[in-house]
Amino acid sequence: MATGLTLRAGVNNDAYVQVNGVDVLKIDASGNVTVCGNLSAIAGMALTGALDIAANLNVNGLLTAKQGIKFPAVQVPSADPNTLDDYEEGTWTPVSNQGVFGSPSGYYVKVGGMCWISGFVTFPNLPGNGVAPQCTGLPFVPLAPGSIAIGYTSAPGGKLTSILATNTLNFYKQAGFANFGDLSNAQVYFSGCYACA
Repeated sequence: MATGLTLRAGVNNDAYVQVNGVDVLKIDASGNVTVCGNLSAIAGMALTGALDIAANLNVNGLLTAKQGIKFPAVQVPSADPNTLDDYEEGTWTPVSNQGVFGSPSGYYVKVGGMCWISGFVTFPNLPGNGVAPQCTGLPFVPLAPGSIAIGYTSAPGGKLTSILATNTLNFYKQAGFANFGDLSNAQVYFSGCYACA
């Protein structure tokens, strides 16, 4: 056994490997291994089962995840701009500022500080009062204004654009519309990316 390498018993039948009196590995009764410090992976290192790392994992070669990479359900933000600290995907429901959208649906994928969304709505009957139809309920608050592409609309002429501001997607008519009432009952498919926290 190497100099300074010792074993100690823990609670609940856990065992610890120590180097110079410092815990470096914890092995529980089920055989799961927890690294108590940093772990540097070398060529040919193979792992079967669970490995919990309490500090950093330094990999100098290729890291292959055969069953995916799991992020915590609640994001733990990192101040380091080069650290990927979040991944999430799911559904969201577009909400109208005027009446109720018909058959609203949405899907999103968030990777770090970028969120991709897609959505479908059918506009309600809209008054021709100059108030732009809006969609709220975005899965994450945008960091800056932007635009989300309109993939298809059944509106007359199909000329519709959108502007993303705060937590709202604003739909605007282009040439060919007398007023927003012309968008009544129109179907709209949209998708795009935006920066978020």
